[in-house]
Amino acid sequence: MGLESSMPPFEVIVSKKTEYGIYLVDNPSLCLTEMELEKFLLTEKFYAPHIRICDPTKNYCRLDSFDFFDETNIPFGCQVLTDSLVLNGTKDINETDFESRLKDIEEIFGSVIVFESDVVSLKFPSLWRIYNYQPDLPVIFLQDNPNLQSIELSNLSSVPYFGKYPDVLYAFSNPLLTQLSLDTCENLSKLGQITIGEVSDSICDNKTMTADTQNQNHTMEFLSEGNGKTGNNSTTLSSVEKVSNRNVFLNSKDGIEG
Repeated sequence: MGLESSMPPFEVIVSKKTEYGIYLVDNPSLCLTEMELEKFLLTEKFYAPHIRICDPTKNYCRLDSFDFFDETNIPFGCQVLTDSLVLNGTKDINETDFESRLKDIEEIFGSVIVFESDVVSLKFPSLWRIYNYQPDLPVIFLQDNPNLQSIELSNLSSVPYFGKYPDVLYAFSNPLLTQLSLDTCENLSKLGQITIGEVSDSICDNKTMTADTQNQNHTMEFLSEGNGKTGNNSTTLSSVEKVSNRNVFLNSKDGIEG
């Protein structure tokens, strides 16, 4: 299901905005128990990248640099990613190595963003929950990936927070992505809207492309900020910020005010 032809192009930026209700950053002595974390995950607009967990019962993966996760820095055996997975212009991916890094991931606190990458497949056989840390992005955003052929999300069953987009999956200009598995289609369609640009509804074997169970909690507002281009309906990921210095972020125009 593509966007309507009359809809203008959008600019989508991975950033840290003022919209978060609970914002926990740069507290090196702070740790949350898993029970406390679960309570936060029941709220909207929670943001705590690379938070430390007290006495964890799972393998929570965090980066001291506060960068996003990519194909190189996810430890083998990781069960919980504590920030977004971002492949931005990634080339020469070792697919076997990458699949091994993804196979044990059960939860992601952030979005899954793949843009202009050479990745062939995205397989998350264990992933059951994504809590979107990026309120201005779809939960899973895939664009301009010429080799991407398959997505596996056969166990995904929980997306507590969506943000501005109603889409659990937004994909555009991935010419080889023409079919999703039945399990993946059924799971995604229960959670949120599926938007696949330039591909017919048959990508999900004629399953419904919109959600019933969580749709009342989603906002239908899309970003109205144009990217200055005409002639296509794709979303442009104009910048993916990797912020290793919080002061740089706080002083940026998209950062926290006041």
